[in-house]
Amino acid sequence: MQRECAASPGKQLRKLAESVFICVHLWFIFRRSPDWQSLVKTILDWIAEANGAERLRRIEALNRLIAAIKVQASQLERLRSPQEQKQADEARQQIHALLKSFVDAFSVQSDVRRSD
Repeated sequence: MQRECAASPGKQLRKLAESVFICVHLWFIFRRSPDWQSLVKTILDWIAEANGAERLRRIEALNRLIAAIKVQASQLERLRSPQEQKQADEARQQIHALLKSFVDAFSVQSDVRRSD
């Protein structure tokens, strides 16, 4: 039992490092897009404002988002030739759509909670 607790912070740290890596990767992908930074900042602020179980729930939601982004990012990595530019643009748009829908979903949930 004690070993599980000791492994948990390490696992959380690895996931955090992976999240930072994804954010840097997103910067590289979207450096010309005007709103990607605000989307990522909104996600990180959303996680930072929660505590305890709610924070863990939000981190798990972020991990699911990262898994979905990784699928698109790996596709994007393979699309390097000029002939594949349209497919690369579609992968970028899909990643952007994933980020935006994630932010929109928790923004709606926050608005609903505030009106209760």
